[in-house]
Amino acid sequence: MRIPLRLPPLAIACSGLALSPLALAQDIRGTADLPPRFRRDDATTEAPVKDAFLPDPPSPAFGEPGELVLSGTAVGSFSVFTYDETQAAQTDVSFGPGLDVFVARRLSLGLALGVRYTHVTSEAGSETTRASFSVGPRVGYVIPLTEKLSFWPTLSVGFSNTREQRPGRVDPQAADASWSGLWLGAYAPILVHLRPRVFVGFGPTIFRDFAGATQPDGPITTGTKSTAIGAALVVGGFWGRPAADA
Repeated sequence: MRIPLRLPPLAIACSGLALSPLALAQDIRGTADLPPRFRRDDATTEAPVKDAFLPDPPSPAFGEPGELVLSGTAVGSFSVFTYDETQAAQTDVSFGPGLDVFVARRLSLGLALGVRYTHVTSEAGSETTRASFSVGPRVGYVIPLTEKLSFWPTLSVGFSNTREQRPGRVDPQAADASWSGLWLGAYAPILVHLRPRVFVGFGPTIFRDFAGATQPDGPITTGTKSTAIGAALVVGGFWGRPAADA
């Protein structure tokens, strides 16, 4: 025998309100265009791809094996010397391109070239010009200081040739002098890495010339060996992937 179950209208209304969130939740779980926190955790539903601002890749490290470096140093000076009522002046300009390769971590081997021009005006008014060319191998070692700074000292040895001319010489029969021989140089710049693979640097230089002066068909003279201490600006760049990443 069935006993009919009769509920008052208020109970029916309350039960409908209790079931409404369940139905709503079921509808939400089946909706694909809602935020991920309302979706089913199953393999058929893919999470939305969100746009992200990725940071720039880090600058390549300077001094890794396999990197090739092209650089150039420049030095310029103008000096005036006063002797009582007369003056002497000297202008000196030099440029030194170089090509280096890192054969091991932080260790570089390269070739250094040098071109130098000097113009001297003596207190008597006579003029002297010198043109020099030098070439030789060099070795260097990089010491990282910070993310943007590094220390790259190099030591060079090579052969140089200098020719001196005196257009206003008193004795027209005097021959122009020239000398050639070995030289030794060192350069210790602090590099600032302005951009990835681009740097600029500044540091002290020392140059020792062991050449002896000669004249055509004449004996070797003394007193021409010299030592120069100064500072130079270098600008360069490097490329090539490290050997480990090749």
